[in-house]
Amino acid sequence: MEILKKRDEKANKGTYGKVIIIGGSLPYIGSVLLASLGASKSGVGYVALGIEKKLYPYVAGKIYETIYEILSSFSDIKTLKKIVNKYNSIVFGNGIENNKKTKKALEFILNNYDKKLLIDATGLSILKSLNINILLKTKAKVILTPHLKEFSSLFDIDITNKNALDLTNEAKKIARKYHITLVLKDFNSYITNGDKFYVVTSGNAGLAHAGSGDVLAGFIGGLLAFCDSDNVDIAFFGHHIFSLSAKYLAKDISLHSMSPVEVCNQIGYVLKKEKL
Repeated sequence: MEILKKRDEKANKGTYGKVIIIGGSLPYIGSVLLASLGASKSGVGYVALGIEKKLYPYVAGKIYETIYEILSSFSDIKTLKKIVNKYNSIVFGNGIENNKKTKKALEFILNNYDKKLLIDATGLSILKSLNINILLKTKAKVILTPHLKEFSSLFDIDITNKNALDLTNEAKKIARKYHITLVLKDFNSYITNGDKFYVVTSGNAGLAHAGSGDVLAGFIGGLLAFCDSDNVDIAFFGHHIFSLSAKYLAKDISLHSMSPVEVCNQIGYVLKKEKL
């Protein structure tokens, strides 16, 4: 599987696409920053944060490479219209709140965007409140990245005894029904579009820290912006590299003290080590 092609020596930043991460709120400022940091390690040409104006003073300059798209509020549809189609991929939901404004934003994106859309974190509960069947109408190429509890809530699946549940078939069935790529995160993660199916087994307990999922979403979102492969292949590659980064890092530091930022900063080393 060749996801990352050799960098063209004559390329410029426009060659490698643009990703925007739409999210953030005052209680969860770090989430969008972690997602943008993950995206910046993917090789994408541009990383933008789509945030409400009130959040800008808290995030400006935290990650030097990031640019900003400022919304008066998430229900600012006039600005969203100008923003979304400038980007090859969107990551929606990191650190965002579930309210009428954010619900309006996601509904607009699903109804008006036809490129690659990754929905993560609170974005998943917003999707649930919109009605999951909106996925059957969207032209966007949707990737959902729930952990097991979010998967249960989103699709009304009982996971009381997850060991007795056939997650392989459940994941395939859901992906096929809603025409999506599903990244179901657990100790082993399951990635499928209903046809292709991957299992990521390279992670470790060091990833069990708040923020790991944000970095992963940003990293995959960045890859989606410029890689030509199927979304399911890109999602698997991104998850596998991220998990390998945690594995390599565990050789040098304790699983107890491993942070999402440290795992993120290991990505470049892993790509080099794996000759990618």
